[in-house]
Amino acid sequence: GEMRYYVSCMDITKVKRSLDDVYKAKNEMEIIANSIPGGVIKLRMNDKKIIYSNDGFYLLSGYSRSEFHMTFDDYFDQILYPADVKFVQGQLDTAIENFGLLGFECRILSKNNEVKWLYINGRRIDDDKGQPVYLCVIMDITSKKVMEEELEDNAKRAELISNYMQETIWTYDIKKKQLSRSGNLGTTYSDKTVLENLFSSENVSDIIH
Repeated sequence: GEMRYYVSCMDITKVKRSLDDVYKAKNEMEIIANSIPGGVIKLRMNDKKIIYSNDGFYLLSGYSRSEFHMTFDDYFDQILYPADVKFVQGQLDTAIENFGLLGFECRILSKNNEVKWLYINGRRIDDDKGQPVYLCVIMDITSKKVMEEELEDNAKRAELISNYMQETIWTYDIKKKQLSRSGNLGTTYSDKTVLENLFSSENVSDIIH
């Protein structure tokens, strides 16, 4: 009446090693993805659902991983700036149709309703069923866009002031070696805004540079 066990033994060393290699590779990929300055997402294109995302993406959005899942069910298009939804859809459709890369700028609304500018760069990696999936790297370019807007605003202000003061603004583009004018041109000898062949010689351009 004593209990006995009849046991068969199998050598699973290779299987264990394979699993360990898989887990190690997965951990390494997580480390790499979270080391990228910005967001990394794997986006299912037919419904815009995120099927993978690194920590950087949630830092950009302002939501924690669980908050994003509970609030938006992991759908990326839910945080897009409303005015950019149609544009983004067009970019995605074009990429899918041409089996091409993604590369565009758009805005999102973060958790505190702050508008952020993003640059999205993506490559197609279809899933096992052949459905279009894109692996995307997302960069925060808000400061760059703010600076561009400030420069544009300052240029408009300068032109308005120069017109009011009846002054002419002369601008020399070092890279293009091109002289241009704006503001009041009414009292000058020409109404051309771009002046050709001025400061184009090497000697003069070297001095200016």
